[in-house]
Amino acid sequence: MTADELRETWRRAVDLAARSVSPDPAVRTAAREEAAAWQSELEAAPSAGRRLAATLREAASRIA
Repeated sequence: MTADELRETWRRAVDLAARSVSPDPAVRTAAREEAAAWQSELEAAPSAGRRLAATLREAASRIA
């Protein structure tokens, strides 16, 4: 993750946190829905460790 990506992720998380405590119920609901969608997106994306493991498995299968 680059510094720009890290800053954007931090900004997004802080924005969601701020909206999640808004006095406006509609804003809180929208923030919860956005957070749930973001969580699903993050869970679906393979982590760096998983990508490395997949690469190593592929290399091992070619060698065997």
